[in-house]
Formats: sequence, structure tokens, C-alpha cells
Amino acid sequence: MWTAAALGAGVLAALSAPVPASAATSSSGCSSSPQPPPPSRFTATVEVDGVQRSALVNVPPQARPHVPLPLMLAFHGAGGNGPATESSTGLTQAADSAGFITVYPNADGTFWRYLPGDPRGTRDVTFVRLLLDQLDAVLCVADNRVYATGGSNGAGFVSVLGCRLNDRLSAIAPVAGIYRPQPGCPPSRPLSVLEIHGTNDGTAPYDGSMTAGTFGVTSFLDEWFQWDSCASGPPVYRRLGRWALWLAKSGCADGTTVAHIKLIGEPHAWPLASRAAHAAPSRAAHAARTVAFDASRAIVHFFQTETVATVAPRYRRRHGARARQPRRPSSTGGAVSG
Repeated sequence: MWTAAALGAGVLAALSAPVPASAATSSSGCSSSPQPPPPSRFTATVEVDGVQRSALVNVPPQARPHVPLPLMLAFHGAGGNGPATESSTGLTQAADSAGFITVYPNADGTFWRYLPGDPRGTRDVTFVRLLLDQLDAVLCVADNRVYATGGSNGAGFVSVLGCRLNDRLSAIAPVAGIYRPQPGCPPSRPLSVLEIHGTNDGTAPYDGSMTAGTFGVTSFLDEWFQWDSCASGPPVYRRLGRWALWLAKSGCADGTTVAHIKLIGEPHAWPLASRAAHAAPSRAAHAARTVAFDASRAIVHFFQTETVATVAPRYRRRHGARARQPRRPSSTGGAVSG
């Protein structure tokens, strides 16, 4: 694995000192001349209030000097870390195929802090901002295509970054997030959002928790519909595959999209296409099942196109009867037939 020390004296210096953020669409690292080929993998380090912080960085094979690439931040859940998130989600493979730089930051401890008023949360946001500044200096980044995703506690932190790091991000995609009120919002500019959540999530309940003071998915989406000045009325919906439903409002302010992928029966997990349940699926909308859905590829596709591809469902025909069609939900949180 590449480390910051292995990058050479010039690059190491850039990784150890803050660099002013550039308003240009390509980072300052694009104009370095002569520019060495970027390493495929390295660990970037940032010091925040005397604490050394780190992030695993993966550069795709398509990287070429002076050619800006999109960058995706991926935040781990509580008790996790960057390398474990990379190995468990398949995000690097999805990002490599699309030509994205992928960055896996590590929290100071076991989780990201984002409760309102917590100074440690402010330090976490500062860490991400300085990390982006430093990567801008050593890599050729398309600064108008910087994205953030994460799962569970990392997803909750991503929702905070959507408000507090709004000037640096183009879209966010939290997965199974634990959402709380955001006093730092509305954001300074519209931001596209994709939220992915299972209806059988026991850790981050789909409808939220009054006891814990957390938002449900519907409330989270309603906030972003408002902040992005989306049109009134119900969102458009379509089925992505068995047990997977897409709900979205597109054409919001500045062409942004606010979307949600509802996974019927999925527990608290990062959805993977290879982790389908072996047992026969139940028809009950509340029943627990692992949904065969690739969240990583869906997220990268959304960051590229602001939509997600549909996998046509296959419904069995009996005695020449017409294929059964999915029942349309009455609202964002409505149930659908299996």
C-alpha cells in the first residue's frame, strides 16, 4: 500500500499542509508541471487540533496527468474503518469502473460525531475539508464532481456534510442512516441526494425513533424536497427490481434530484447483490429479508446520471394470466406488494 511517505518529498509536503480550496472546476493538482503519474493507492494524513487523522485513497486505473477525475468520499459506520468499508461494500470496484477516485476517511475513534453543538463533530467536518484541500493539491480532481456516501453512523455524518460542507459537494448518498435535526441547514446551494434504506432496519428505523429523537426516511426526504425547492406533489416511483422501489423528484433547483431507494424487508446493512436471502421470501411487507441489490453500483450510477438503472422484475404467469403488476404506493413511505 502506498503511504504519504512513499509519494516523494514534494507530494508529502502538500499532504501535510493545508491548501486553500479552489473555486475552479479542476483542482490545483491538475496544473502541476511536470506531473508524476498518480499512485494507485496511498494513505493521506491530516492533523486537526493536534490529532493525526488518516484516509485510504484509491486512484482508478484510468487516471492520467492533467485529466480531472470525480472524487467520492466513503464514510464507515460505528466501529468500522476505511479499509474495512472498502472490503465490505465493493465501492472501489464500482468506482474504478466509472473512473472515480475513492477516499475512505477514518474517524477519530470508533464513530463520526454529528450531534448539534458537539465540538468533536466540528473537528470531523474540518478534517474532511482539509483532506479535500490536500487531495486537490496532489491529485487532478474535478472539483465540481465531489461526492459523499456512507453507511449507518457514516450516513448520518454524510447528511451533516450535505449541510456543512455544501460548498464542496455535488451530491450525497447516505445508506441506512441515523438522521437528526440539522440546525446548519438549509444548505447554501441545492444538492442532489440519494437515500437508501431497508424497511426492516432495527438500528436506524425506517420511520425514525421518537425516543432517540431521530428522523424517519420520509421526514429526511421532505426536508431535502424543501431545501432543493422541488415541485409539490408526490414523487415519481418505479420498481428497480424485486423488493426494491425508486422514489424521486427531479428537476429541483439547479437541476438537482432528491431520490430514495426503498428496500422492502432489508435489515440494517449495506445492500449487496450477492447477499440475497436463501429462504423463500415472505409476502409480508415487514418481514426481514436480505434484498439482492447492489447499493455501491447504484450510488456511483446516481452520482454519474442522477438516476439508477431498473432491473425488470419477472413475475410468473399462471394459466395464461397476465403478469402481476406492482401496486402503486399512496405516499413516500407507502407499502408495495412483493
